[in-house]
Amino acid sequence: MLDGRVQVAQGQRPPPERGMSRPLGLGASERHLLGQRRHPAARLRLLRAHIVQPGQAHRAGPGLDALGRFGEVRRPGGVPLGELVRSARRGQDEHQEGQRPHGVPGPARGRGVRGVFQADSSRCAFRKEPISGYAASRRHGLFTGPIPTALPRGLECGPMRWSWLFLSLLLGFTGCAHSGVPTLPASHGHLMFAMEAFQSKKGLPASGMWDVAIGGEEAPRPPLELEPAQAPLVFEEAVRTLRGTPGEDAALSAFRNIVAACDAGLAEACGFASKAFTRPEPVSPAALTYPEALLREGAFAFMVFQCRIGADGQVRDCKVVEGARLPGVEQNLAAIQAARYRPVTLSGHPVSVDYTFNVRFVPQGITLNRHQELEWARLRVRQNPESRSAWLNLALELAKHAPEDPLYLQAVARTHFLSPRSGWAASEAAWQLVQSGQYAPALGAVRPFVRRSHNPYVLETAAAARFGLKQCTAALAEQQKAVELLPAEWPAPERERFQRKLQDYQSACAPPKSVSAATDPR
Repeated sequence: MLDGRVQVAQGQRPPPERGMSRPLGLGASERHLLGQRRHPAARLRLLRAHIVQPGQAHRAGPGLDALGRFGEVRRPGGVPLGELVRSARRGQDEHQEGQRPHGVPGPARGRGVRGVFQADSSRCAFRKEPISGYAASRRHGLFTGPIPTALPRGLECGPMRWSWLFLSLLLGFTGCAHSGVPTLPASHGHLMFAMEAFQSKKGLPASGMWDVAIGGEEAPRPPLELEPAQAPLVFEEAVRTLRGTPGEDAALSAFRNIVAACDAGLAEACGFASKAFTRPEPVSPAALTYPEALLREGAFAFMVFQCRIGADGQVRDCKVVEGARLPGVEQNLAAIQAARYRPVTLSGHPVSVDYTFNVRFVPQGITLNRHQELEWARLRVRQNPESRSAWLNLALELAKHAPEDPLYLQAVARTHFLSPRSGWAASEAAWQLVQSGQYAPALGAVRPFVRRSHNPYVLETAAAARFGLKQCTAALAEQQKAVELLPAEWPAPERERFQRKLQDYQSACAPPKSVSAATDPR
């Protein structure tokens, strides 16, 4: 009998590869980050050393020592166990410090495959009968915490992502079942997505940190920019349209206008956008299967399918982003295209949505320690240099476990380049730019997410950029809001740091004391 886990997370789609004439084409944020004195452009050569270009042999290279001990990579995306099984089990004893617990209950009884299925673009876990032993997966299908022995029928919230249309929806990246207060020390990037998870669990207002694409991306429109005085009229007209019987294009256009009004500071528009949007939900989920060939050789593997859910709920226009040469990819692609969903709606009007399935295959009963998870994240990037799912996964793994790694800044910059509408990537790229004194590009990166964000770390980043640009009034307002949004349960050192920074801004921005014309006594 063969047992394994199938973990699926969904809801991402790469934007068009504009301006990318080579696999590692640099965006503005990448150039800014690589231009920092602390992180010279030579780091790019290190990054290229970690990439396997199309057509190259998947040979050992920098950072592959651990995987080399485990066994050679026989197929792109598939890592046979070999010594990996023994090493993973030893790792539970040898790497206890800082290790994340993983795994599900013991081997399956009887035939079939144990697995996880997370359905719909809001990355929610949906219990599906043909596969047994379900548990919520985290972070693009990568487990980041203990797995519950069973899930109730229904949905359990996880993260979602918007591509070129910002919607104000909060979904924690580490999953609802494991979204507690982080321990210190922790990096800014990790604290930011830990805050998203915490706020999601508390049911706080939507933040817009994660994004999903609405409408076609072949010729994406630039986001509409409104002056504050224009926002009310534009909002009222858009609401009238959505309360009528618009077609899909008209509904999308009206919704874009509402989001633009929200970005211009109209709170009513932000609230309307959040309530008007409903995520797709599975009616007949994909019957994914763990390929027997992978199970037989004990292979960990990853598949990413980029699809579209139409206004009729049909999954179509799929293409394989990762794992194209793996056994079983055609079977799982067919299963995904046979799935049915309740479509996305905008004020009740169905629209099409771009949608990505991230599927991770894990042999049953085998767990990876922190070091092995990082090696796998690096391997995915080497094998799939154009996959934004792989880059985001690597950036988040490094943010949590190795923010000092020279590759971290490049992973953040690359993720931001491939996913310019990802709030986490944009905010973290902005934070790194602030650290090197590049305030204008930092503000440009984070500004689209500030209006709808309830995440103190996003607001802190915007405040720091504005302070660096000598925009004292705006910096004080952003930092004051960030302080107010910090929950009482958050680590005390972090709450004190936010308060000290506010006091620093207040002191620096205070008007100079008037000099008296009277002569001081002698």
